[in-house]
Amino acid sequence: MKTLAALCILALGLSTAACSKKVSTDDLAKLKSEACACRDKRCGDKVEKKMMSLLDGVKETDLDKEGINLTMEVALCVASAQAGISNN
Repeated sequence: MKTLAALCILALGLSTAACSKKVSTDDLAKLKSEACACRDKRCGDKVEKKMMSLLDGVKETDLDKEGINLTMEVALCVASAQAGISNN
């Protein structure tokens, strides 16, 4: 549950970093596909690290509605994989 909460905060782009960057929805869609294909904790952890890296320095204002939704979907798939719950 802690992981899901952390991912949700990250997913909303609530970064306090001084700089910000843009993230493409294509990158987020690819990450979502990878995250939702995960079936175990190890895979979920791997995708979580990719997500953290991709969203490092991203602010909420840098994401449009589609970007926020995709990020939330990635977070949910990662949390499900880490908990051993099927993403289907």
